[in-house]
Amino acid sequence: MSVAAIDINNPDSYPDALVGLMNENSELFFAYQDSEAEALQSRLKGNLDYLCMRNKYSSEYSNFLETKLLSMVKKQSIFGWHFTRLTENERNIIKIEGIIPSSSNFLETRLTTLVESGMLSASEKKSITENSPLQNEQQRKSREGKFWFVSKKFPFNDGRVELLLNHWGGEVAYFWIHDETLKTKLQQIGNAKVIEATVPIEMIKQAYSASEAILANYLDPEKRYDINREFDFYIEKPLAPELISFIPIEELPS
Repeated sequence: MSVAAIDINNPDSYPDALVGLMNENSELFFAYQDSEAEALQSRLKGNLDYLCMRNKYSSEYSNFLETKLLSMVKKQSIFGWHFTRLTENERNIIKIEGIIPSSSNFLETRLTTLVESGMLSASEKKSITENSPLQNEQQRKSREGKFWFVSKKFPFNDGRVELLLNHWGGEVAYFWIHDETLKTKLQQIGNAKVIEATVPIEMIKQAYSASEAILANYLDPEKRYDINREFDFYIEKPLAPELISFIPIEELPS
């Protein structure tokens, strides 16, 4: 890809300015985390003194993380991975037109294409549409108008992505399908695909999670501290095709 991006999981991909800022604040990072760890251990041991413990580094640390680091991170792009199952036609469209967020209308278009090509019957299309999470008000809030990524490349047989790779259409298609015959058909349409995208952080709402993960992976590679180092994130606007590639399944970690 022509646009440089950060791999959250690989500190060697972090730009020099970001590394410099983290190095300048490394003592603060360890002081804050050690204080947090001490309070946690006190609580786990049943010592009620933890209720009175205050992290004296909280204000300074928050200012660094939420102002200085976050401001710099928001200027970066990160790699995101999307695990899915697509027909070759759908893959080619993404390569030409890019990614657009999920919607009921987009699912309808994709299903209609499958019916026209003979891969699904009209009744099967109706069943998928009626049972789609996009028809549920609560589910729709987290799916409509969004395209989701993960910040880590998972093995293809990882439980968090295995169903996505094995069923056409993503969760909006297969999630609430109970007809085993139809489920089997969705497993036979298309092929497992992994999309690797360069996503400008300014496009997502999880910039704080990205900052926290970058900081932890760089200053605490041994994982001494319990800090979230992977996260899901989404875009709400289309992503240009030049920011997208497909990586072979065999390139996933084992």
